[in-house]
Amino acid sequence: MPLWEISSICYLSEEQQDKLAQAVTSLHSEKFNVPTLLVNVTFTNVATTNAYVAGKRSRANLNMIKGWLRSGPSRTKDDYDDLNASLARAWEEIVGSEGVHKLGGIFMVGGVLSARESGFLVPAAGGYPGWIKENYVHLKQRADAGEELMVEFLHELRTRECFRDLLAEAEG
Repeated sequence: MPLWEISSICYLSEEQQDKLAQAVTSLHSEKFNVPTLLVNVTFTNVATTNAYVAGKRSRANLNMIKGWLRSGPSRTKDDYDDLNASLARAWEEIVGSEGVHKLGGIFMVGGVLSARESGFLVPAAGGYPGWIKENYVHLKQRADAGEELMVEFLHELRTRECFRDLLAEAEG
């Protein structure tokens, strides 16, 4: 959680997809202090998709970034608007803004009721401190067993300032 879907009418190279996925992950993670392991990004080429605007067939708005997110009292409309602007800048820097490369829209939908990531139920927005403490033993077991995503996840918790104290408490 979150799930970001990037759809495009234009061809996105693997390098562009990698850069967009890294930008979305970084921007979301930093804005909401979410571990990067929990940020998912998918890409769909919609070049053959029929789309309509005002009831008329249109190809103008098919480059889109859509996010299914959790909302909560710790996340304001200004937070989402700031993330929206940052995502638009990232698209323009990586893909461009002319012709078929122009971004048609960014949509963030809140209110995800439940989510499961890597076998764990995901907490409500802002609930990561308790979730990390509650699941630390299982996360560590999986990391110790060599599960690469869990090894990376614990490394991130140890190295990112916003998670360091929390991990120390969980390990304590």
